[in-house]
Amino acid sequence: MNDLFKKLFRLNTSGIHFVPQAKPTRHELIYQESEIGGRLFGPMPVGHYRQFFNLDRYTWVLYEEWLDDEGITQSTTISYEVRENGILKVEEGKRYYYIEGDELTNLVAAIHRYYQEVSREIYHRDPATGKLLTVA
Repeated sequence: MNDLFKKLFRLNTSGIHFVPQAKPTRHELIYQESEIGGRLFGPMPVGHYRQFFNLDRYTWVLYEEWLDDEGITQSTTISYEVRENGILKVEEGKRYYYIEGDELTNLVAAIHRYYQEVSREIYHRDPATGKLLTVA
């Protein structure tokens, strides 16, 4: 029996009951990832909320919410769709276009940091190798 199971057995026999955590759902994982992603674009003003996450293989989502001067909740959602000929920016009420220049460079940098931080913080894996990180 390895050390972890011995410790758990001792906990169970000492009156403290171990309850294994259920495997997180896809929705819960996306939420956790989006919280990390929301921090990648710098500090947010008071009253603002931001999420950034990878919805599927081809779609990245940036969501922001805030209160306007009248105290009414406002929000915006931008989707970045990865296509063969570039990354299409899709924003409600605006013209869709393929991003380029600084906008493309910044998005690619954010995606890179997202993978690094999500790999470490949620999945406890080294982003370069995919191997599990050891707990000190």
